[in-house]
Amino acid sequence: MLGLAGQSADGSDCFIGGPYVLHVEHDRAQIVWVTPAGTDAGSVAIEANGGEEQQNVKAVVSIPLFRDRNSEEDELDHLRHLSKVEELQPHTEYHYEVQCGDGESTASGRFKTPPKPGESVPVEFVAVGDGHANTINSSYIRISEPVGEIKPDFVIHAGDLRGGRGHDWSRWEGYLKVARPYLQNSIFLPVVGAHDVRPARNFRSLFAFNDPDGNPDDEDDAGTYYTMQYGNILVIILDHVYEIEEQVQWVEEVLSQSEAEWIIVSSHESWTSVASRGNWLRNEYYKDFSRIFEEHGVDIVITAHDHMYERRIPFGSKGVKPVHYITINSNGNSRSVRPSPVVAGGIGKREHVYTHFRVDGNQLEMDVIKYDGTVLDRLELIKDDDGMYQDEVMEQAVDLDLAHKLSHIYTGQSMTEGLRYERRDIMGQFKSQAPENGESVVLKLNTGNASDHERDVSRFPLGSKLIVYEQNDPSSWQTEKQIIEITGDTTEIEVTAPDNMIHDVEGFDPPLELEVNIRVDGRDFERATIRPTLTGSGELDKVNLEAPSSNQWVPAKPVFAWEEMPQAREYQLQAGLPDFDNVKIDTIVTDTHFKYSNGLEEGEDYVWRVRALNEFEGPWSDEIRFHVNRSTEQGNFDPVSFGDNLVPAVDKIEVPSVNFGSTGRFRGENSMFTWLEADGVLPLKVRGGGISHFQDRGNVRINLIKVANADTVDRDHSVPPDGEFYEVELVSPSNGLHELQWNDGNDRTALEWPEGQPMSIRASKEHPFSFQRGFHLYFYVPEGTSVVAGHLSSHSSVDFYDGSGNEFTGWQNTEDGEGSFVIPVPEGLDNTFWSVEGERNRTLSLYTVPPYLARSTEELLLPEELFETEDIPTSSRNDETPSRIELEQNYPNPFNPETIISFSLPEQEHVTLEVYNVAGQRVMTLLNEVKPSGSHEVVFDASDLSSGVYLYRLQTNDYVKSRQMLLIK
Repeated sequence: MLGLAGQSADGSDCFIGGPYVLHVEHDRAQIVWVTPAGTDAGSVAIEANGGEEQQNVKAVVSIPLFRDRNSEEDELDHLRHLSKVEELQPHTEYHYEVQCGDGESTASGRFKTPPKPGESVPVEFVAVGDGHANTINSSYIRISEPVGEIKPDFVIHAGDLRGGRGHDWSRWEGYLKVARPYLQNSIFLPVVGAHDVRPARNFRSLFAFNDPDGNPDDEDDAGTYYTMQYGNILVIILDHVYEIEEQVQWVEEVLSQSEAEWIIVSSHESWTSVASRGNWLRNEYYKDFSRIFEEHGVDIVITAHDHMYERRIPFGSKGVKPVHYITINSNGNSRSVRPSPVVAGGIGKREHVYTHFRVDGNQLEMDVIKYDGTVLDRLELIKDDDGMYQDEVMEQAVDLDLAHKLSHIYTGQSMTEGLRYERRDIMGQFKSQAPENGESVVLKLNTGNASDHERDVSRFPLGSKLIVYEQNDPSSWQTEKQIIEITGDTTEIEVTAPDNMIHDVEGFDPPLELEVNIRVDGRDFERATIRPTLTGSGELDKVNLEAPSSNQWVPAKPVFAWEEMPQAREYQLQAGLPDFDNVKIDTIVTDTHFKYSNGLEEGEDYVWRVRALNEFEGPWSDEIRFHVNRSTEQGNFDPVSFGDNLVPAVDKIEVPSVNFGSTGRFRGENSMFTWLEADGVLPLKVRGGGISHFQDRGNVRINLIKVANADTVDRDHSVPPDGEFYEVELVSPSNGLHELQWNDGNDRTALEWPEGQPMSIRASKEHPFSFQRGFHLYFYVPEGTSVVAGHLSSHSSVDFYDGSGNEFTGWQNTEDGEGSFVIPVPEGLDNTFWSVEGERNRTLSLYTVPPYLARSTEELLLPEELFETEDIPTSSRNDETPSRIELEQNYPNPFNPETIISFSLPEQEHVTLEVYNVAGQRVMTLLNEVKPSGSHEVVFDASDLSSGVYLYRLQTNDYVKSRQMLLIK
């Protein structure tokens, strides 16, 4: 009997990753784990729950993993081991134990084999996605631990298991360790994501998509798509990157042969989306896949990539059995929501979640669960004997709290008590109030258009019956026999209300809804709701703009804000060159603010406008002109100066343990800073002659300089062998900060030094640093930093990660791919160590944080001034008496929920500092007291206020000054 059944790994260094279970059928499985190369591969023992140990475990097969790309020099000191287990019993729980190295290190887990195909048994499975688990301290543990406690029969991961580049091994190691709670106790079904490829070699090796009995193949473009049959559930895993055309044919063949009662498909990228990063119909094979899914009765499609949770039904789905599309975000940076003209029904949320499925016979339940255990959304599907969803399930009530944010996208009005979840493929509203008996009214239909949001029904020749019912009383439905015909390019239809239409329910006078059963090109779109407006005619007024204000200077990625209009369902925002000769921004949003992340042209003047939309299009607002900052000095962000007296960070503050990065290789004249103890030796390994046409033309000249007096204390000007490492020892008689300078005559050089030796690159505005090879470096973001800003010669193939290992997205200049960048610092992630990684031929400068980078936190050198403490109260700084009263711009701005307001007084004054909304109403008094001369700071906490523009005003006896600030929640 196994003694550790179901236990986790013991934490030994012997297990770098795993064990975990892959490619399971009802009678076989594969168990995989990763160890250091010098460790014995170990062995596997397995037994049925409470039974005898199995004797059908195959020999262990080991293959190498790779640090970077497909070259032997990048081979890691790690091995992936795989053992096949055969002759298992169907639907049986097994416990396994892996012995590693000398046999004293063990790890164990459990899994349950599938029933035979077609056999119906209760099944539990979990789906996660966008894990972005880059480090062993990743916040993804908030998801992986509760999933592990469920011990589901299998786990689907919809891609982006880790962030960064697919060839960066350190992030794979982070994922394997953070995901242990569920990897060891469930069958694992991974989907290749955007961050798991480039190239996909480690993904294919770790999850045994290459030949498990030999070396991995060298082709990165082989698709990783497969199936698993778990009783009456068929799971299909797709690859969104490679062999797409082949998969279309393969999927149709698989589905045409399947008799499974439930069909689940998972791919990384979603084909329809309401996320700010999503592209509607982004995949050229979308129509092929969607047709196949509908024709063969796929129930649920699970995706990720868009960094939000969504549940939706695309336009065109069969009304009798629609395909439910689920997008999961378990740890990626949350994206904002935008209205989609190609989806109907469902919800969208900016939350980190996992989905817990329970299938029993003809019933499927899905709970969408946040990391704190809160159920965010729930879906229940019940099939009849023909495999169709039962009507009462199709019309189940939607939790109003869950659907509130997106309800206006799908229904045209806010959710109210009694509203039921129904198909809404084509939406419209009454142009006038609800009709009386026998009265004719004109309806204006809103069908949407995927390309330009036009409202027209010219492409929908419709024939239908009319259904009228009370919103809170479905039993009052009345059916009118007449057929409604809509032809030509009309956007209006005249409908006569039936004489027996019920209007009044005691104590409640709701608006009425009209529903039509719509068929388009022979396809049934089921019910489409046409509902009345909430306010009279529904006509819309001009929108009042808030920010940017007239002639305001803004960053290249500005935030636009305007006043809310209660009748509006959404807003159209446009920005472009004066007179809108060239429209740069044209987007539909549901909030009253929008951040343009792609970046406007620096130095240009623009105008912007907004109009409200519901079933009507409101008039455009007044046009406001604004200016985009021409450079960093003009307010895009304020560069910060730091001193050059550097000290080891590890001696001053607590530094986290991180995986070692890399500095790449160097070319030309370069320098780094290092810290030595007295009479210390700096051992280096140097390799020159990295470029063949420079070989034998010179040597690498290395100088060690004491920074305090600029004296050269040691040097090495020997002539090294080309292309081979040679050792150099540099000695200084002094301790402290030194600069290591070298010049290789433009002949690419590689340097190596002992791990833990303080050694930092300077990449400042005055001294940008150029990387000739890929790099992965750490830097420090001091407390109070609001933005990480700087300059890059190329924004492509560069990634920034915060102190929790989460990747930032959307900061790149996607048009020309170079120039300044600004990354807002999330709350609580200042005073932490961030990292940046990129490919070769990138030149980097940091402007707002100390411009020093190292391959690990313990090697980082930082300006000593960061650690100097002064006995100065935070609310008043009286080092120097100001010459006049000044009210500064709040910082940070925009903010959420706190910001700092600073002001200066040349002499003692009675001061009032108040905050007003844009309607002129005072919302808070921050100060009303006498303050001494000097500089002062006040923290403004807007936790209880809603998003929008606010004014803050400073007033003394003879001075009044106001400024604007923007709160975004």
